[in-house]
Amino acid sequence: MTSYAAETKRVSIEDRKQAAADSAPICERRLNQHALIAEILITEILALMEPAVAWVVERFERTRMEAATTVGVLVWFMGFGTILSFNALKDFTFYKGTIFANIDHLTSNVMLPIGGLFITIFASWVMCRNSSSEELGGAGRTYRMWRFLARFVAPIAIIFVFLKAVGLLDFSGS
Repeated sequence: MTSYAAETKRVSIEDRKQAAADSAPICERRLNQHALIAEILITEILALMEPAVAWVVERFERTRMEAATTVGVLVWFMGFGTILSFNALKDFTFYKGTIFANIDHLTSNVMLPIGGLFITIFASWVMCRNSSSEELGGAGRTYRMWRFLARFVAPIAIIFVFLKAVGLLDFSGS
């Protein structure tokens, strides 16, 4: 049999824990959320850096630590340059504008269409018919239409998009 004092003490400790959790400052909760988001971002950054790190290790015969440090510093400087494009380096412009504008132009108008073109060519010309039909769920009329469009129409359309994006093709008539 438990005593009344012990039971009261146990309840009051549980009540105090609940009260402390309920009355935790909002800033403390936000700090925990921000810490979790920062941890997620760091893991994503490491995952995105991995191919570049592996390439530096293989190409230049460096240790993983040296390669990761080199790639990390280069990425940091590129990121820092984009941040400074909005204040200290806003007057430093070349080609399409600030550092941020140039990186945005490069990724949006050059790298995305070229990546799409390579993926389309790989999926339609390099992948064997069995693999691509299995991935797309069938080898019927729809698959044959996809294969034709992916082989002949999509690459031409992507090339037009690319040429328009880099300014080599102008439909305005001027």
